[in-house]
Amino acid sequence: MCCLELLASELITNAVQHGGAPNEVSVSWTGARVRVEVSDVGPAAPEPLPAGPEDEHGRGLVIVDALADAWGRRRHRLGKVTWFELGPGARPMDARGY
Repeated sequence: MCCLELLASELITNAVQHGGAPNEVSVSWTGARVRVEVSDVGPAAPEPLPAGPEDEHGRGLVIVDALADAWGRRRHRLGKVTWFELGPGARPMDARGY
């Protein structure tokens, strides 16, 4: 679980920079994994994008994709929720649906 803070920081930063306020963060235990959800009011679905070697931004979701056991996004009444899970278990291939 050493990367929980890093992954939460990436999602929170994305929500603040790209999604707009208000933002909400929740942390829960699913029974097998820790789940962190970050909401914002932005309409755009977050997507991992390749960043060039000189780019100062653009690696957050690539990091989340590489380190989280699962992650995804879903719409909610005011915008979207982006989430990740850490813990045992295989990564579901359909978890990233929007």
